[in-house]
Amino acid sequence: MTINNINAFMSGLWDWSILDGCFGNTKIKVTDIDGMVERNGNILMLEAKGPNVPVTTGQRIMFENIRHNPAITILVVWGDPGNPTHIMQYNSSGVTNRCECDLNAFRAIVAEWYDRADKSPSPFLPKRLEDGQG
Repeated sequence: MTINNINAFMSGLWDWSILDGCFGNTKIKVTDIDGMVERNGNILMLEAKGPNVPVTTGQRIMFENIRHNPAITILVVWGDPGNPTHIMQYNSSGVTNRCECDLNAFRAIVAEWYDRADKSPSPFLPKRLEDGQG
C-alpha cells in the first residue's frame, strides 16, 4: 500500500481503545497487523517492528495460536521502514528463530510464499470462490 496523503491516512486510523472492556475480565487489547495479502485462500500477515521493538505478549500468543492453520503465514520483520534487518516466521511447520534479513532476502521470502500460494489453493477456500463463481 502506498500512502499518498499522510494526513488523510492518519486521520482515518481508529483508536481501538474504544473496545477496552469488551473482552471480559482479561488484558486483551486489539492489535494491528501492518499488512495482509490473500492468494487462493492462503493468507500472509506482515507485522513490522522497529529495530529493537519486541513482539508483544498478546501478539506472540495470537501468532502462536493462528499459525497452526496451514493457510496462514505470519512474517514479523524488524528494521526501519523499507529497510528490514531481521525476520521471524510463524506457520504450520513451526516458528523460525529471529534471523538477519535484508530487503532482497525479505522480498525473496515473500515471493516464495506467493509461489506456493499461487500453486496450492487453501483447502479452506470455498469452492464457489476458488472457481470464480462467488
